[in-house]
Amino acid sequence: MQYGREFSFESDESVDRAGDGSAPSPLRYFLSGIAFCLQVWYAKGAAIVGCQIDDLRIEVRTFMDMRGEHRVGPVPPHPQWIVVEADVA
Repeated sequence: MQYGREFSFESDESVDRAGDGSAPSPLRYFLSGIAFCLQVWYAKGAAIVGCQIDDLRIEVRTFMDMRGEHRVGPVPPHPQWIVVEADVA
């Protein structure tokens, strides 16, 4: 519960990962959470210094070698990298 109410989230995996693609994957929520957090901090920082933000775009990319998730090969079972790019105007 937050803000006096409950929110619900649906999550699924793609068909090739034994889901049916009916909702965002857990990893998609994780990456979106990074972007949402950064958006808030850009807004707070701008407010503190009196800077107006007219446009803010954040792109988050990652790569995960699926062999690691399935323990096939010597790769880690988590994303190998995450890149965040922000464009502020």
